[in-house]
Amino acid sequence: MLIQLGHCHQEILDVACQQLGKFTACSVESVNNDEQVKYCQRLLNTLPDNFQVCLFTNSGSEANDLALQLARAYTGRQNIVVVDAAYHGTVNLLLDISPRAFMLSSEKKPWVHVIPFPDTYRGEFSADDPQAAQKYAQAARNIMEAHRDNIATLICEPVFVVHGAVVPPPGWLSLMYDYIHEIGGVVIADEIQCGMGRSGSHFWAFQTQGAVPDIITVGKPMGNGMPIGAVITSRKIAESLNCLDDNRMSMEARSLARHNRQRMKEAKIIVANEGEYGNVLLFLPAMCLTTENVLFIVSTLNRIFTSLQMDSSPAIMDLLLPRTSDTLVQQWPDSSGDSDASSPAASYNAMDYDTLVQQWPDSSGDSDASSPAASYNAMD
Repeated sequence: MLIQLGHCHQEILDVACQQLGKFTACSVESVNNDEQVKYCQRLLNTLPDNFQVCLFTNSGSEANDLALQLARAYTGRQNIVVVDAAYHGTVNLLLDISPRAFMLSSEKKPWVHVIPFPDTYRGEFSADDPQAAQKYAQAARNIMEAHRDNIATLICEPVFVVHGAVVPPPGWLSLMYDYIHEIGGVVIADEIQCGMGRSGSHFWAFQTQGAVPDIITVGKPMGNGMPIGAVITSRKIAESLNCLDDNRMSMEARSLARHNRQRMKEAKIIVANEGEYGNVLLFLPAMCLTTENVLFIVSTLNRIFTSLQMDSSPAIMDLLLPRTSDTLVQQWPDSSGDSDASSPAASYNAMDYDTLVQQWPDSSGDSDASSPAASYNAMD
């Protein structure tokens, strides 16, 4: 375990205790506390401008796992390149790509490609060879070339701590990053053990090598023993995990659910958007929930849904019941195919519905008892 600032540092303990008394949840999607936002910005201030997003995790292993998911989603590819004898974490995907793990317990997966460790001390090309970086890079290219169209990412430590704190030959990391970008992949810098000031001259180890990755993973040092990690990347790559759907109805449903979630958040109620289309408002309240809490939640939902129906009903009706004109809804035949001109459906006018919506009481709760909207029941 990497304890960046020493065991039981009193100042750190004091701050941790203060934070426990405020807010402990860490959720990128729905809830961000002020300290989390400030910390994210301080991390970004140490990095080039192409890094704009911090995704917090509970460990370095989770960070590497998320980084690989991002790389695959962004590139649309599956294959992963790793350095021989590397180790990147304890979850299944990371064990599958870590030669130090799969050499002992299982066979290498066909979508994992292992390139030579650029060791200039005991390796094939020594530090005395001025072309050592180029030769190790070429050996790696020879392995990857046959799979170039399927490679999503290269993940490696900029300084090889797992291998014994070995610094790659000058220029090797840049050559590898350039090749991965050339074939359409992205690069993950595993800074879990070598980052955050441990390289001495720079805050990040990749900065000592003159190369810039697409994704950075952080773990042990940032928590000083506390369970925290992070993935830092560009907004474009971070958004690649968003669920995209060309179906208009599902997109509208997701949009409405997000709107409702934001309105609930403004009312100090925390919910999440779940379900296949992200259109389900999920509540996971504490077990000490009171009747008063439930009534507050229900009344808030009712107010939001009422407002939504008032503001957006024409758009919703357009989705559910396309109209041939802005003024008249076509006569809706019964199941036999016959229609009665005197039936309500036959004479329904869309403008009447819009007028009814406009008469809805305002958000202050005041209403005119004589108006049609005043007697309208939301459940109906």
